[in-house]
Formats: sequence, structure tokens, C-alpha cells
Amino acid sequence: MMSPLDRGAHLRRLDEALTILQSFESRTMAPAPIPHQYIGTVIDNTIGLLTAPANALDDGMRRIEFGEDRAWLSLMGAVHRSFLSSMHLATEAGLIAICRGLGVEIKIGQNRRITRIVQTLSERVGRENILDILDDLESLKQSNPEFGDYLTAALNARPMTKRTRASWQRYFKALSIFRNKVSHSDSGISTIEKQQLMDGGFDVIIAADGSL
Repeated sequence: MMSPLDRGAHLRRLDEALTILQSFESRTMAPAPIPHQYIGTVIDNTIGLLTAPANALDDGMRRIEFGEDRAWLSLMGAVHRSFLSSMHLATEAGLIAICRGLGVEIKIGQNRRITRIVQTLSERVGRENILDILDDLESLKQSNPEFGDYLTAALNARPMTKRTRASWQRYFKALSIFRNKVSHSDSGISTIEKQQLMDGGFDVIIAADGSL
């Protein structure tokens, strides 16, 4: 059983954090350098996200104001990124639990691909001629499985048709692309990524200009 939350102490920390974040306003708003303004946007979003839980703890009346529409839209973007990242994390945790519960073996996909490349090069060129290149390739192998590795293992361990399995793989591939894209400043997508998003049922998030 979890111990009760020390609301007073928690609230004090929240207020301290809000005060510190607000102290950066003058250094991160226009006409500050653009890199500083980017940091200011993150700070403003964080203030917005902290205000609601602080008010919930003491029924407070803290307010946040949006001088421009883009400030509001930025905060909504932060909420969306948090939601997508959290959903991706929760899904991965669920896949790990399924795999452990079923006792299935997790094979790291990237390592299998590297092994195939090494074998092909060895056969076509001769291992002694490109030993240093092969060593470099081997060093790229990972020690821990990724999201897709757990997904593949979990899907393979369940009775389903190949069509159903492929459908789930396309869906989660699209979700992974979406989650990764919203975590970066460049929302552009390649032709391949666009097709993968469409294959996974994410057509609605693709804008007319091809970006998210």
C-alpha cells in the first residue's frame, strides 16, 4: 500500500518550481535570441502543466494567461506529446509483461539484420579482406530489445492469422513514427514514412503538404 501523499510538502515544491520557472521569463521572451525563446516555450508549457495539479492540491486559484494563440497551441502540443509518449511507454510495458508471462524468447531484430549483412559480405568478398568493416558492424549490435522486438515476440506467441498480425505490426509501426516525430522539432515525413502512417491507419494526421 502506498503511503499517503504529503500534500503540504508536495505543494511547496510545486510552488517553488513555478516561481523558478517564471523567473526565466524575462530571459526567454522576445527579443531574446531564438534559442532562448525555444527554451522559453518549454518553460511556459511546463508552467501550464504544473498549474492544474497545484490548484488541485489546495483548491487554489493560480492562473495562466496566453498573450498569443500560439502559446495556447504550444501547450496543447505539449499535452499531445506527453499523451503519445506515455501511451507508447505503457504499450511497451504491457508487451514486456505479456512476453514475460508467456516465457517467450525476445530476439533483437537489428542484431539479426546485422548478422545477415555480415554473412553476406563474408560470402561475397571474403572475411579476411574486410575484417575491420565486419567488426564495426558487429559492434552495432544491441544488448537490449526494443519496442518492435517485444511486439514481434508477443504477436508471434498469440494465435492469430498472418493478416491480423501484419495489421497490428503496421498499426504500431505508424504509432512509433508518430510518437518519434512529435518528439523532434522537424515534423516533416518522408515518402516511406507517409506510406507507413497510411498503412497503419494514421491518414488523418497527415496534412495536405505532407507534414504531420
